[in-house]
Amino acid sequence: MGGYCVTVEIRSVNSKFIEVSSRIPHALSSLEQHVTEVVQERLGRGKVSVNVSLDNSTGNGAFTVREVIPNLPLAEAYKKAVETVRDHLGMAAEVDLAALVRMDGVLAVRDTQLESETAALLLDGALDAAIEELQAMRCKEGEALAKDFLFRIDRLRELVSLVEARAPERVEEARRKLTERISALLGSNSVDPQRIAMEVAILSDRADITEECVRFRSHLDQFVNLMREDASGRKLNFLLQEMGREVNTTGSKSNDATIAHLVVEMKEEIERLREQVQNIE
Repeated sequence: MGGYCVTVEIRSVNSKFIEVSSRIPHALSSLEQHVTEVVQERLGRGKVSVNVSLDNSTGNGAFTVREVIPNLPLAEAYKKAVETVRDHLGMAAEVDLAALVRMDGVLAVRDTQLESETAALLLDGALDAAIEELQAMRCKEGEALAKDFLFRIDRLRELVSLVEARAPERVEEARRKLTERISALLGSNSVDPQRIAMEVAILSDRADITEECVRFRSHLDQFVNLMREDASGRKLNFLLQEMGREVNTTGSKSNDATIAHLVVEMKEEIERLREQVQNIE
């Protein structure tokens, strides 16, 4: 527009809040607050850096928009002064134009001031395009993030299934170990099966993790549902905290090496999810 070109470059890194910093040429400095407000409204969150450049195109390249202003009265005064010195010395040399324009104050360079309406139209168009491109990139990153989430949720489902499968085996092992210990203590005396069954039932009840596993599966389902509803990262992070509690309780109640190893892996997957959730608005 009018031979001018505005280029806007936007960079963003994750942040809980919106923080905008900008670099804007002097000719557009009056629009700096406008740029900040537009970015805050459109992007919502993130540490955002906006770099604006203003150029004029000649068809052979782009140049920073500046204006060269000659001080004609001063140049005339320099010329007359040089001619006076020349005549006084009786010299025949002509006044050198290249030397004249290099004299202090003859030429001044300053940024060109654009009309406010022209500047706003140029800047808004470039800013809108840059924001749309950034949002499109965020969408692609979001799709990749969603795939990673679903992969880890499926892995957590597998792990909790392994925990549930191991639980009955753990009870049977407890029965066998208890029988062996009592037999070793009583020697040849007979072992009361009913007493053994009662003790095993007490141990089994104390170490029962059925409720924890059921709640954990429910949290996994809720996580996926919230993803489909485009929920905020805060809600997803809360569910991950609840998952962590269920896993911790499972590990403390089971008192089993195999389940303990599975619990460690579950915690690792939850922590990976928690790290990625921080990138969601």
